[in-house]
Amino acid sequence: MKSFKSVFFLIIVVLFLSGPAFTQPVEQTLARLFSYDPHPGNAYFSEKVPYAGHLADIEIKFFETWAEKKDSANISAIYFSFSAIKNGASLGSAQTQKFSVSTGMQKGQIIGETSLENLKFKATLDSFEKDSGGVTDLTVIFSMSYNIQELNKARESEANQSVSSSMNLCKKLAEKADALPDKNSNTKIALYQKALLTAPPETSSPDAAAFRKMVEQKITRLGGQAETTTIETKVLDISSIPQSAIEKPKAPVSFQSPAQPISISKKTVNREAVTLYNQAKSFFDQGKGPEGREALREALEIAPEYRDALVLLGENAFSNRKYARAKEAFDKALNLEDNDPETILKFFKACYYLGEGSSAVERIALIKNRYPEDRRVKLTLAEAYFQLGDLPQAKSLCEEVLAVDRGNYQATDLSKRIDRLMN
Repeated sequence: MKSFKSVFFLIIVVLFLSGPAFTQPVEQTLARLFSYDPHPGNAYFSEKVPYAGHLADIEIKFFETWAEKKDSANISAIYFSFSAIKNGASLGSAQTQKFSVSTGMQKGQIIGETSLENLKFKATLDSFEKDSGGVTDLTVIFSMSYNIQELNKARESEANQSVSSSMNLCKKLAEKADALPDKNSNTKIALYQKALLTAPPETSSPDAAAFRKMVEQKITRLGGQAETTTIETKVLDISSIPQSAIEKPKAPVSFQSPAQPISISKKTVNREAVTLYNQAKSFFDQGKGPEGREALREALEIAPEYRDALVLLGENAFSNRKYARAKEAFDKALNLEDNDPETILKFFKACYYLGEGSSAVERIALIKNRYPEDRRVKLTLAEAYFQLGDLPQAKSLCEEVLAVDRGNYQATDLSKRIDRLMN
């Protein structure tokens, strides 16, 4: 009878462990606003997921069809692809069916669904805005689900691979030390110490523990110290050093005061550079991109701080999807004159397409702090927050402007756009 109770209890435990609580999927979500304003063509879920035995990043790519009008545009179709990325390479991908966007859509409607082996993806409509022509923007919630057991297995596999890789590296260092004659004891000790620094903790595996013990014994035999995990720090007493021998720190780089602009205007810049700049503009207007870029290059060789030329270079690079080059050009232009809202916004959009929107906002916030009364800069920062989806921050800045300028059209318009998404 006692044996029967034990078996029965064991069966109950097994059934419990194999039940829903231990197989319940984990879910990650990601929200994105789609409007005709410039925005990245992809995004990543925040945490790695299990795929084909690996821990992989999941990239979402957005494919949108817009019908342009004079002052706005309407979206007519959208679909998405999901790719598992490992070390920059795609392990696999899947895409949803193309969804026809219409004003008859409903909040909570699934507009895309697909799977990638063990990963399940959904795209759910959260909200949308429309005008007489159709849908002008929509917010989509992406969700991805997977099994917690597969996640734990992938994590364990990655950890084992990491330990194995570390063991291979530290063993090679130790082998190099072994090959040296004992008369080169200092070099041998240094290599053994590097081997210990790269070796996994002794608790990670018996192999790691045995390796550490062996290398420590070899260092001791050579007369060295095996204590390599602690770095000794000494404080230098500079009281006896002549002040003339101490290099003075350079002044930190700061944004220029609006009262002392360092921008080079067309009046003061080299005349030949101005001529080349005008030629570049003419070439671009005629659709002669290579000739225009060459003229700009020559202009900036003559006058590297020619702000107008830098802005034009950034605009051309941005229009050709060379976002890194555009960012660099706008960054240099901001170093010359940092409170021009148009250049600030162009800099932000270039960073945004590179996936660096958050760092760009940090810089714009610093500019705003330098010019706290400049409403144009404040609203540019609000627009950047809006693009990143930080609606409360964007709303707060709009309210600051409207508190002192009730009729400000830009602040009013942006505030209405924010309210439509927040309510």
